[in-house]
Amino acid sequence: MRRWFIWLITKTGLKYSLINFYPIMPNLYTRNKKVFTEKKTDKFTELFFKVKQSLQNQDNHTSYLVAGIVILLLLIIALVFWQRDHNLSKASVSSGNNTITHVPNGSDNGRSMGIVTFFHTSPLIGQLKVFSDWEGKYRVKEQGSKVSFDYIGDRTGIEPEIFSIQSFSSKEWAKIKETSGSREIKIKDDAVFVLHKGGVGELKGKAAEEFQSMSKDVDGMMKDFKVLKL
Repeated sequence: MRRWFIWLITKTGLKYSLINFYPIMPNLYTRNKKVFTEKKTDKFTELFFKVKQSLQNQDNHTSYLVAGIVILLLLIIALVFWQRDHNLSKASVSSGNNTITHVPNGSDNGRSMGIVTFFHTSPLIGQLKVFSDWEGKYRVKEQGSKVSFDYIGDRTGIEPEIFSIQSFSSKEWAKIKETSGSREIKIKDDAVFVLHKGGVGELKGKAAEEFQSMSKDVDGMMKDFKVLKL
């Protein structure tokens, strides 16, 4: 059997083919190994970049999420302040360092009302409910112990006083009570608060009618006048 195999190789020339093919076997193996290694390296490189890209995407997603939360919080804060400012309609003020606020609160005969506070620099703060439809038609002026509500609806510069509230000590009030033309509306400790109503003055036409209508509201508003002690 062995002899026959040798004879077959010798006679068919397969010997030369094997001899010629053998030298290239190591090179072929080496080349295939190199290709395999390169492919393997490429796969690891590709995998590395995929992982890196994934981490970067996660960082971007985290940044977007944080930014979104911050923006949402800012919007909520802005909405809260806007709602507060919307509910706090300011009355016109001309009173130095004193602050006067107008806060919607309650209603009277279907007309909404707001709270106006004044005398903030005094130990006794005045608080009065004013009809909301007065807004834009009056200006509040505070000077010392007196606060006046002046009509500005005419838009001509004529600003007659609708009414004023002033505080006196009991002794001061006793001296001028009979001739003041004002009436008491509240007594707190030794302070007497009095109301004085103004006249239509030089107003004419619709402005005069509006002034008189607002003047009629005053007596009703005085029922809710309060004095708050600090």
